[in-house]
Amino acid sequence: MMRPENIITLIIMIIGSLLSAWYGPWWAPSLIIILMAALLKLSAKQAMLSGAFTLGLIFLGMALLSYSADEADIISKIGAMLGGLSVMLMLLITTLTGIITGLLSGWTGSAIGAYIKKI
Repeated sequence: MMRPENIITLIIMIIGSLLSAWYGPWWAPSLIIILMAALLKLSAKQAMLSGAFTLGLIFLGMALLSYSADEADIISKIGAMLGGLSVMLMLLITTLTGIITGLLSGWTGSAIGAYIKKI
């Protein structure tokens, strides 16, 4: 069961990552997760899970938004260029990329937080 401070941390990560994804490059949400995990000194498990959930959700949301606004059918054309991948599989790959990136970002932030705690 999630404690209230964990829920607040997750909400802050989601909002910060969403804003940085919308206005910045694709890797900007990773920096938000690293920063949040380091500053809040989250445990490795908590940082990895919240980072993976946050970026998986953000990448899926951005991919669905791009797909819904895709008048030129770019996503299916890219899928065809990659060996005939369907749109759903392209969305799944995008989401998995977000999950892995968030997991590694959370892990990195947790390691930085642990290092800062020792100093």
